[in-house]
Formats: sequence, structure tokens, C-alpha cells
Amino acid sequence: MKHPSNLAWGVIGAGVVAYEYLCPENETLSAGFDRFLEHRYGRYAAIGIVAIAGAHLLNIYEHFGVQHLDPLHQFATHLDKIKIASELSQMS
Repeated sequence: MKHPSNLAWGVIGAGVVAYEYLCPENETLSAGFDRFLEHRYGRYAAIGIVAIAGAHLLNIYEHFGVQHLDPLHQFATHLDKIKIASELSQMS
């Protein structure tokens, strides 16, 4: 596949649509997000998560040369290191 990220976006989109269709009444993702916003600390967490994800998707960290501050990139890099270490341990 030339661009697996396109498939990933399709899967994410399909998952959101499926959930919105199948979810119980008043349990949409938007309703859940609204509940976060109603709580004192949940509001900051929800806005922070959206801001971090948005900055990541818009390549803001990379644009300003601070990719090392991107928590999603750092998490993926850390998982990759764990995967490599696991593969190396299996080889010995």
C-alpha cells in the first residue's frame, strides 16, 4: 500500500461514524466531551488533549523545530524503542 496512513484515517473515521450510530442515546463522543468540559480539571485536560493532537496533526512542533516536545511523537518513538529491544532480545 502506497500510503497506509490513508487507510488509518479511513479506519478512524469509520470507527467514529460507527460509534455515533450505535451509541446509546446522549452518549455521543460530543456529549462525552461536553461532560469533560463541565468539570473543573476535566476542562483543562480535554482542551489540552485537543490542542496537543491538533498541533501534532498540523505539524506545528516540526514547523517550529521542537518535535522533541511533541508528546505523541515521543510516545511513538518510545514504543518503537521497546519493539526494537524486544526483537533484539528474541534474537539472542
